[in-house]
Amino acid sequence: MRVKEVTEVNIEDNDLKEGIIIIIIIIQETKFRKSRIVRIHDSTGKILKQYIAKGDSIFPAPKSNSFFLSDTGMRLPTCKVRSTFCQSFMY
Repeated sequence: MRVKEVTEVNIEDNDLKEGIIIIIIIIQETKFRKSRIVRIHDSTGKILKQYIAKGDSIFPAPKSNSFFLSDTGMRLPTCKVRSTFCQSFMY
């Protein structure tokens, strides 16, 4: 998945029982939508379920419907995710 795809996933875009995340990408400045389904490994699904449970306890009423939230309960900025990912490989 691309970083932008990850940051655009909403909580309702997942079906962890079936092990899939539905990706819907809105292409800017067009009226067409591109979508695809991403299958995830069982171990990844397990970790994502734990993430949801922890997130629900930290943010019972999040400010965003984003699947991945910042520490303020808002959608993660794509540039921040990208820089954090790149920094993790520098050490």
